[in-house]
Amino acid sequence: MYIDTQDFKEGKENLSQEFLFMLFERKKLVLSIFFPVLIISIGLAILLPSQYRSFAKISLIVPKQFDPLREEKSNDYKNQTSRYLQEQKELILSDDVLQRVVNGIYPGIGSKDLDERIEKMRTNIEVTPPEGQSFDEASVFYVSYTGNDPKRTFDIAKRIIDNYMQVFDDLSKSRTSYSIDFFEEQSNRLQKDMVEKEKNLHDYETKEALSLVEIHSLGLDQSGYEVGPNALFTQVHRKHQDLQEELAGLKASIAGLESELKKGSIPALPPELDQPGRAVVVYRNKIVQLQIMMNEMKSQFSGDFQPLQQAQKELNLNLAAMRDELERTIRAQKLSVQAIEARLQETENIMARLEERIKGTAMERSVYEQKRREYSLTKDAYVAAVKEVEQARVANAMEHSKQYLTQVQEPALPMKPIKPDRLAIVILGFLAGAFLGTATGVTVSYFDHTIRRPMDIEKFLNVPSLGSVPRVG
Repeated sequence: MYIDTQDFKEGKENLSQEFLFMLFERKKLVLSIFFPVLIISIGLAILLPSQYRSFAKISLIVPKQFDPLREEKSNDYKNQTSRYLQEQKELILSDDVLQRVVNGIYPGIGSKDLDERIEKMRTNIEVTPPEGQSFDEASVFYVSYTGNDPKRTFDIAKRIIDNYMQVFDDLSKSRTSYSIDFFEEQSNRLQKDMVEKEKNLHDYETKEALSLVEIHSLGLDQSGYEVGPNALFTQVHRKHQDLQEELAGLKASIAGLESELKKGSIPALPPELDQPGRAVVVYRNKIVQLQIMMNEMKSQFSGDFQPLQQAQKELNLNLAAMRDELERTIRAQKLSVQAIEARLQETENIMARLEERIKGTAMERSVYEQKRREYSLTKDAYVAAVKEVEQARVANAMEHSKQYLTQVQEPALPMKPIKPDRLAIVILGFLAGAFLGTATGVTVSYFDHTIRRPMDIEKFLNVPSLGSVPRVG
């Protein structure tokens, strides 16, 4: 697509001519809009009240807290600072601070008017970080107050800062005082509890002095050997087992002897009875000799042989004597069984008493250990509370707002208003009037299709223009 430069220039010149003609033609309309807007802007620039601002710059350093109740567990300094700054903003805008300011300016003001004054004052106060920063990035902030009168603005700003510092200082001291009262009350309560538990422990030790000997000797000594009731119980239990073994052996021996007595042959002797010098052993040996002798005579003589019959009679007598001796031995062993059973019963009774004694001692030891543990825990808690009281007192002695809240810049009497910018208002009114007037004229001309110039005849009717008659009058 080709555009002729000459045609473009001519079109541009025609457009400028059209625009200038439109302004000349609609000059009354344009001026009727331009001048009122300009006059209104000049009036606003003259009539708008001046606004003055007085501000203070405050630096905040987050200190290490010595107060146990306010001690920070986190080491994130940035978040701590941001949180502290937000708290200061809320404190400055709080009723506690602003109420003091209003009461200082208007003594004796009513409660209704007081609330209204506080709300109005709060709308004119700003607590902001440095320009271009946020509370997360700065450790300083500005407190500013805006008003119409410079002296009054300065006075209110100074009162706000002074009362804020006073409230902050009182609040810090009240917090540390609360910590001292809290930990003192806690330590006093723990001290009473500790004294009571110490008395209970002492009374128990006095009352159970004998039991404490067994309590301390219950179990194992340092070398690993059993001591006290445990050692006695072990000894008696071992003796009980030995008696049971002995009783079982005697019962087996008695049963064997009774079985041998029921036989018609010569009774066999158990090993514990087959010992030289015992009567039953002598009878058995005699019987064996007589049997040997009779066997020799039976091979040589008949049954009517007088010495053989005499030997048989002697054999029967010895056999009867041996059986009588075995029966007496059985009766003696049965008596031994009864004696062993009686001893077993006694050892079982002793074991039962020792077992009850050990259980009772173990329970007493548990009670004693529980009392000692309760006393020890209460004592440790009391010592910790006393340390926290001292720490709170140190924090109270060191607590002061000037340690970490400092006025870097105090409020000053504002010399120049911050708003309105009167020259800017006039310039904006001039530009707005010119724009609105021109835009209105262009709009009206755009919708006006009447023929106003000779060239419009040739443009719209496409016929040549022969001449024009000037306007008369």
